[in-house]
Amino acid sequence: MTGVQTCALPISLAQTYKTWFVLKCTGYIINTDNAWHEFDLTSDDGSILYIDDTAFNNDGLHSSQTKSFAKFLSAGVHTFELDFLQGQGMQSLILNMDGTLLPTNQLYH
Repeated sequence: MTGVQTCALPISLAQTYKTWFVLKCTGYIINTDNAWHEFDLTSDDGSILYIDDTAFNNDGLHSSQTKSFAKFLSAGVHTFELDFLQGQGMQSLILNMDGTLLPTNQLYH
């Protein structure tokens, strides 16, 4: 194909790229009320959630664990960033807001 470039990973590093990676998600949360909200961040391995300029830390190499955080959100638009590090072994990344998965109609990019 013209204009398409491909590259192959070195065979000696293929397993590393399947287990060791970083994921960064950014966007906006649209909040409809002025209230405290609880966020449950579950990950295997590390994760950090930023809402506006507040960081919620579940970082490090560990099995699946959940950290809970509360933040007051005014009605309106709030920035978020979710960073995730996957080491070896199992993988999980779950973000709940007020006990349920964060509704997709509240997330924008």
